[in-house]
Amino acid sequence: MAIFDYDADRDKNSTPPVLAYILVLILILSFMGMGGLFVFLGWQDVARGLASTGWPQATGVVQSSTVEREDSDGDAVQGNAARVKIVYAYTVRGQNYRASRFSFGDGVPDSDAIAEGLVSQYPVGQTVTVYYSPSDPAVAVLRPGASWSSWLPLLLGGAFFFAGLVCLIGLGRFVWPSRRPVEDTERAASGGPGDK
Repeated sequence: MAIFDYDADRDKNSTPPVLAYILVLILILSFMGMGGLFVFLGWQDVARGLASTGWPQATGVVQSSTVEREDSDGDAVQGNAARVKIVYAYTVRGQNYRASRFSFGDGVPDSDAIAEGLVSQYPVGQTVTVYYSPSDPAVAVLRPGASWSSWLPLLLGGAFFFAGLVCLIGLGRFVWPSRRPVEDTERAASGGPGDK
């Protein structure tokens, strides 16, 4: 004797609970929201990088030039990756400033060899050209322009948002399928016009 009866047709025609749809929708919207945030932050970095090529210049002096093998949380950077930290001082309209941005997108680690090479190019005491924002002179950079790494958050965020959008469309088609195939099936089953 069967322990339980399984109705395949009933299981096929059953619909998932509304709560499941809501949870999937929240997950997809969170995915799209994260992608949108990446796009917003990435575009800010790219826009400032592109604008920095036309920023006014000031003469600065390198105060420290080091290779960091730890991230901002104090964790060791994996493999041969390293970050360059060059601190420089400059003066704008009689006001003294200190900054450490080398380029826009410099949050992405370089190889150890590249990092060491940059440090050797910017030794302590070296005179450098500083590009600063005319609206906020505290925002400055040594190498103007948008580096390839500054585009990464923008491209990554765009991919996240697009993937979420595709999933959202797919969910919509699953929850609200087209009625036309169903109507055609019902018409054929009931012997619609044209049946002999």
